[in-house]
Amino acid sequence: MKYLGFAFLLVCAITAVYAQEIQVNRQNKTIAVTAEESITADAEVAVLAIGYHNYASTQDGAFQENIRSSNQITKSLLDSGIPKSNIETDKLRLARAEPGDKWTTEMKKDRQFEAQPARFASTSSC
Repeated sequence: MKYLGFAFLLVCAITAVYAQEIQVNRQNKTIAVTAEESITADAEVAVLAIGYHNYASTQDGAFQENIRSSNQITKSLLDSGIPKSNIETDKLRLARAEPGDKWTTEMKKDRQFEAQPARFASTSSC
């Protein structure tokens, strides 16, 4: 009787150990995921990065177009209620443009220079 009980426990233990084995191979395309808890929290600060990229035939043209567009973006941010103190420009890159592989002859002529700023707006208590 003792041997029968011992054999039963041994079979159950082997089955339980084998059932928990996860095989990782090319035929087994199963993903095992275990989750125990989840946490959510509201953001205290949100940072919005806005970029604009333009081309022009002259360096001054690229710069002036960039200033015009940056002013419009800033005005839109201010109109949406973001304080002026929370808006900043991180960088402004003005350089000779590298022609793309699919640019036509006219595009290469019109795209001699490029300007690219990055403007950031942040708000607290989102």
